[in-house]
Amino acid sequence: AYYNNVIVLIVIFVVISFSSYFIDRKAYPARVAISVIPVLIQITQVNTVMQGIPRLDYHTFIGDFIAISSFYCAITVFQYALVCFLMDRESLHEEKFKVVKRISGELRKAKAMALKDSASNNTDSRLEHETSEHSSLVTDEDNHEMLSQEMIQFKTDSFSGDLTGEATTKNKLAANKIVQKKKNSLETLLTKFPTFPENEMKYLTVLDQGFLCELIEMFDPNGDNHLDPDEVRGGFRKVGVYRSLESILDLFERNHMNIDGISQREFLKLLESESVAHQPTLNRSLWDKPPSLQLDIFCRMFYIPIFLVVCVIFFLILLPSGLYVDGEVAFKFPDGQGNSTNSTR
Repeated sequence: AYYNNVIVLIVIFVVISFSSYFIDRKAYPARVAISVIPVLIQITQVNTVMQGIPRLDYHTFIGDFIAISSFYCAITVFQYALVCFLMDRESLHEEKFKVVKRISGELRKAKAMALKDSASNNTDSRLEHETSEHSSLVTDEDNHEMLSQEMIQFKTDSFSGDLTGEATTKNKLAANKIVQKKKNSLETLLTKFPTFPENEMKYLTVLDQGFLCELIEMFDPNGDNHLDPDEVRGGFRKVGVYRSLESILDLFERNHMNIDGISQREFLKLLESESVAHQPTLNRSLWDKPPSLQLDIFCRMFYIPIFLVVCVIFFLILLPSGLYVDGEVAFKFPDGQGNSTNSTR
């Protein structure tokens, strides 16, 4: 009866707790319920069995087996707490990847602005001669009219300046601080990474320049200006993107870069491309998955085998060895009246 009513039920609820590892780790209510309910049932089983057993000064087989099984079911609760902790850290990494995508977009805009600025400078140099010739045709009457308009504007500005002079001064001071701060930030960026183009970096905001410095240091921690595929892969993991080595090599090939490693300047071009986002792959190893999912997969692989080892130790090693034997008694089971009954070999 104890085999049917206790041991079989214990094994069933251990298997039920094992099924929690196959539930989506982000389905919090389902995962918590399937982890906690078997533990509560095991506690109820322990109380029921202990009520039928008198106080003993030795271990019984059923008591030890229930205790080990209850602890084994409780592992699922502690495991999910650790999974939640890892998912919390992964959410912080996902925020970092949003910064990566933002920097990628800002670099593309900065490059477009630099090209536009270069084209505008070429156009200005071509039109400069025509402008100088045209200015010589301005008559004295036009000059007099322009001078009159400038005097009127000067008086208007002077009158409005008397009213808002203090506010204008404060705005100018604030603007000068911002300009100086951006200038210092640009100098710091170009000092750390002299290969970066100044004509593009100047279009980044102070905040984006700081993000770019942190990003380069994250992907190239040793600062040797050489990022091999493993370093790039590790850097992506730090921002919550778990890419396989084949995916990193494909990323290098798509951007016509050396697969043995790239420089910081080439990595900047890599960020400018739209291929930095996660790409699907057919060959994803355990290392290419988030840590929380890795822990779930590990438990799926070893939870039941370890429990089977525990059962083998109890039923095939400890029980026949005589550890629970008292004289001619193989092990003790309680009867329904609270008296222990002996089961011989």
